[in-house]
Amino acid sequence: MAAKRDRLIAPLKKQQKLFKPSWCIDGMTAWQIKSRWSNVQVSGAHNTSMYETHFFLSTDSTNRLAFEFAEKGAGHGTAVIAESQVNGRGRLGRIWHSPPKKGLYCSIIIRPNLALHEYPKITLAAGLAVSNALDRICACASLVKWPNDIYLRERKVGGILTESSLNRLGAGGHFAVIGIGLNINSERSDFPVEILHKATSVLLETGRQNDLHEVFQAIRTELLQEITVFEKNGFDDILRRWQEKDALKDRYVRWVTHAGMLVYGRSKGPDATGRLIIQDDSGQYHEVLSGDVLLAGCGEEAEKTEDLDCKVGAPLQPRS
Repeated sequence: MAAKRDRLIAPLKKQQKLFKPSWCIDGMTAWQIKSRWSNVQVSGAHNTSMYETHFFLSTDSTNRLAFEFAEKGAGHGTAVIAESQVNGRGRLGRIWHSPPKKGLYCSIIIRPNLALHEYPKITLAAGLAVSNALDRICACASLVKWPNDIYLRERKVGGILTESSLNRLGAGGHFAVIGIGLNINSERSDFPVEILHKATSVLLETGRQNDLHEVFQAIRTELLQEITVFEKNGFDDILRRWQEKDALKDRYVRWVTHAGMLVYGRSKGPDATGRLIIQDDSGQYHEVLSGDVLLAGCGEEAEKTEDLDCKVGAPLQPRS
């Protein structure tokens, strides 16, 4: 099997510079060919030139692989994509369900020209980029939920896990790995029963299938553009545009503090540091860096409280 795979990969490598999104070989697009065999590396593919893309048929976690590539010096914009993940990771140690060929499971390495104290804001910039790319490519109206979720019509369609090298230095200096999981072409039958009531896909919400490669290219392009904006203009413009897409804006929520105290109040969105601000019933403001935030309204909104996964975690997870 390995010998057969090697024979199939060899002609692919010779032709990779000629591939364009519309090309087909034996009835398969270049994206389909590249995604069928593990350990295929393609540089300068398609519209995002000079960025390496590593394709894997299956892996435990694209974030783990991307982190290893980054520590060995992989450059800004390098990406790892898997057709499926057997142990995809979300924030707070949660598992991201990754059915084969139905979603986009990728991790993108960035080496931003930013002070280290700005790194926690990268997750918000990434969420904005993913949401904007989805809206443009998939013709939908997605929202972002602090700090790292993407929503369509009150249900979660994707999430972001950002991990950094703040506690250790790789071969190419400090970096961050932005892991992205999106339910693109998933049917209801693709979701575990326990999350059916709170998860959705672009297909379920729009009725249209989308090309995973096209979605990936749009997201990487948008993400790198937002990082450039961050580097050149600071965080203010990103924050303003993020707030326009805020799924929790002015909604009544409850939050359990690290001390175990239950706080009710209105979500006022993130501040200039990236922390979520909640105003409680007494008018006092609370900064939320991490914890569990859930909808806690009355009437219709209260009925949705158990249906919406509004748990949040720290905007950035450094690796030790």
